[in-house]
Amino acid sequence: MYKHFIIISDSYQKGSRIGYKETEISTNRSLLHKILEVKDILKENNITSYSTHLIETDKPSWKSIIDSDPFFKDILTLNNIDDFIKYSKDEITSKDIAEYVFERHPLTTLPMMKVVYYIYSDFLTTYKKPLFKNNFVAFKYGPVDKELWKEYRYMGEKKIEPLFKSKDDSISPVVSKLIKSGEYGHIKHIFDSLVKNKKVLDDPFFLKNLTHQDGTPWSNVYEPHENKAITDDTIIKFHSSEKRSLT
Repeated sequence: MYKHFIIISDSYQKGSRIGYKETEISTNRSLLHKILEVKDILKENNITSYSTHLIETDKPSWKSIIDSDPFFKDILTLNNIDDFIKYSKDEITSKDIAEYVFERHPLTTLPMMKVVYYIYSDFLTTYKKPLFKNNFVAFKYGPVDKELWKEYRYMGEKKIEPLFKSKDDSISPVVSKLIKSGEYGHIKHIFDSLVKNKKVLDDPFFLKNLTHQDGTPWSNVYEPHENKAITDDTIIKFHSSEKRSLT
């Protein structure tokens, strides 16, 4: 017989539950040491959202575990703890915020870029920490996230629909991820406050024009064809001028 120590988590990146296991012959006492070792590794990597299971089967395989208990069916099985950590972290990205924006209101590329920028800037200046990795640069038409530019640069004037279209009240994968991060309430509040000004969603050039005013982060770094970075320090120092113009 074999004893299996199994850890399971939800992965937004993979769109499924993920699992990792340590297996030993039932008579071998080394499994306890491995359990403690795995828990220490997860703690060191700030992985706290997972479940643990201890099960005994007649074979060392995942199939034997599934045959024993259907609960473990449809889990993406991982062969090493590093992959489990990688896919469990699910750090917020600019693409997540763009997807959240599309779920609330489909937009073309230009206004989407500015909405994501404003959410990031408001979050940074309000909560004193970055929402995701800052990849903003100063393009001719305002602040642009480089990762979003790669993804959506050829969409033109086409409104971008969300990847997840709910037919009921189910929670989308990206909202689930944002809730799991603990930042969903803050993000929702910032978006709701932003769109109180109806021009934000109705006029594709409204936010772009605001970023081009004197004294904004963009205006302080923009040089034609240079695509200079708009750093967190610059946003913290100058974002208030953009925010005042929204009210």
